[in-house]
Amino acid sequence: MGYVKKMALVLIPALLLAVPLIPAATLASGPDSPEYFARIAADLAANKPVQTAGAIRRITVLVKHYPYQCDWRLAVKWLPVLFARKQYPVVADLAKREIFAVPGNTEYVQQLLAQRIRALLAMHKDTAALSEAKSLFDFCDMRQTATAMKLLARCLKAALPDGAYEAREFKQQQIAGAAIPKPGSPPVTCAVLAAIKIHAAPYLLAAWADTGQQLSNIIARGNLLLLAGHIRHARACMNCAYAIAATPAQLTAAARRIAACIKAQDGTIGRANAWVDRVTLQ
Repeated sequence: MGYVKKMALVLIPALLLAVPLIPAATLASGPDSPEYFARIAADLAANKPVQTAGAIRRITVLVKHYPYQCDWRLAVKWLPVLFARKQYPVVADLAKREIFAVPGNTEYVQQLLAQRIRALLAMHKDTAALSEAKSLFDFCDMRQTATAMKLLARCLKAALPDGAYEAREFKQQQIAGAAIPKPGSPPVTCAVLAAIKIHAAPYLLAAWADTGQQLSNIIARGNLLLLAGHIRHARACMNCAYAIAATPAQLTAAARRIAACIKAQDGTIGRANAWVDRVTLQ
C-alpha cells in the first residue's frame, strides 16, 4: 500500500505538468464575447492564409452555436471579405448554414442567399445558382426584388444554353407584370420563372422540423416554405402570422411576407404591389 501511495504522489505532478496551461483570458472569453469577435476581425485584417483559416474556423463555431450573434456580421462584414479573398466554397457553405440557423431573420437571410448565389456562380455551379436565385426571388422583400432580378438574369445566362434569350424574356415578362392589374383581371405571370426548378428538399425538411406556434416560428416556417417554392403553404403561414400579430411592427413584418408570397405565386410584382398599397392605406 505504501508503494502505491508513493507512486501516486509521483505521477500526479507529472500529469499536471503534461497538461498545457490555458490563459485565464481564454477561459473567460467565450465564442460570443467581444474578444472572440475582435480576434476574427484581426485575423481577417491580416490577409494571410493562416489567419484567414483561423477566422473561418471561429466563424464556423459561431454559426453553429451562436447564429443570432453573428447574422449581421456574417452578411455585412465577414462574407464580403471572404468572397474578395476568393474563398467561394466557404462563403457558399457558411451562408447556407446561417440561413438554416436563422430562417426567420428575413433581412439577413436574403443578403446571405444573394452572397451564396454569387459564390456558386464564381465556382461555375450555375445550375445550383439558378435554383437558389429563384428561391431568392420568391423569398425576398419587395424592396430587394431588383437585386433578386439581376442575380436571376445572371444565372439564366450562365446556366442555360440559350440563357441570353431567357434573360431577355425574363426581363420583358417582369416589365409586363409590374403594372398593378385592374380589379377582376388575372395577373401577368412569368413563364421563365415557372420553368426553373428549385432544389426544395433541404428547405422542406427544415420547415417541417419546426413545429413551434409562436409568431417567430410561424414566420420562420413560412420563409423556409417560400425558399422551397411551396407558395400555398407559405401563404398559409404568413396569413396566420398576420392574424396573430400583436404590434404594428409585427403586422408590418407579416404584411411584407404576404407580399412576398403573392410575388412568388405570380412570378411578377404587380399584385404584390397592390397588396402593399392596400395594407399601407388601411
